[in-house]
Amino acid sequence: HFDPIIPVAGWENGYSEVIDAIFRSVDSTGIAWISLGVLRFVPNLKDIVMTRFGPVPYFHDGFIRGLDGKSRLSAKRRIEIYQRLAERIRHHAADARIYLCMESPHVWQEALSIHMSSNEDLSSYLEHAVTSRPHFRA
Repeated sequence: HFDPIIPVAGWENGYSEVIDAIFRSVDSTGIAWISLGVLRFVPNLKDIVMTRFGPVPYFHDGFIRGLDGKSRLSAKRRIEIYQRLAERIRHHAADARIYLCMESPHVWQEALSIHMSSNEDLSSYLEHAVTSRPHFRA
């Protein structure tokens, strides 16, 4: 479960190293799914952080208000992040089920080429991840 993903300087190498270490240690057939979520936060969190800690470089003006009211990076940037991490994960496990936390159908489609337009689609997708792996059968 990679959430929140925080794409600071060097993020891609850091996350790739963690993914590589996981797959060196864990048999991919024992993983039902891997969830990814880029940092999102309620807008007043930025003010709280500034008050408590002063300026934090990561809380820059690149965040936009999402449909859910949370501050997020642009969809284009999140898609790029998800694509890079999914590529690294699938380098180790081509059939890995990757779940995007709190993302729109557009982001699912563009990042992973997966049609995910309803809760039923998501339930089916995750259920298949569990039932297709012998270790997870009920």
